[in-house]
Amino acid sequence: MSAVDIRRWACASGVVALLLSATLVAQPQRAKNVILFVADAGGIPTLNAASIHGYGAARRLFVQQMPHIGLSDTSAAKEMVTDSAAAMTAMVTGQRTNNGILSQSATALRRQRDGEPLTTILEYAEARGLATGIVTNDSIAGATPGALYAKVNERDATGPS
Repeated sequence: MSAVDIRRWACASGVVALLLSATLVAQPQRAKNVILFVADAGGIPTLNAASIHGYGAARRLFVQQMPHIGLSDTSAAKEMVTDSAAAMTAMVTGQRTNNGILSQSATALRRQRDGEPLTTILEYAEARGLATGIVTNDSIAGATPGALYAKVNERDATGPS
């Protein structure tokens, strides 16, 4: 992945771009592992609420003590309010798409027409010989994990098309 690819991803997925920058741009050291941890609906207000609930004060969670936090706008291509399919597609491909679409371009129409398939962060890693995997407490067919491997115009589609 070139620096241009990383800048393109930074527009839609700051967290992903930061992780890739640390791994692929820094030289001569090379990261042993990259873990993209996604807390569905885990924005700053949610983290603060969890911290207050668990510790009685904001900014007490381990993740909140990390030196860098990346924020990104993952709104859908044609709507400000997004679903998890479009949001995760933005995070793992660097491109916006429409609600209900997994890792296809914004030319896709839900349940009607496929868009161009988008390359995911896992596919970039695998092309470079890296091992990849997905761990989830959601159904593996759910939209958040699904955006890492599926390229469909309906987030609820399962099985052969």
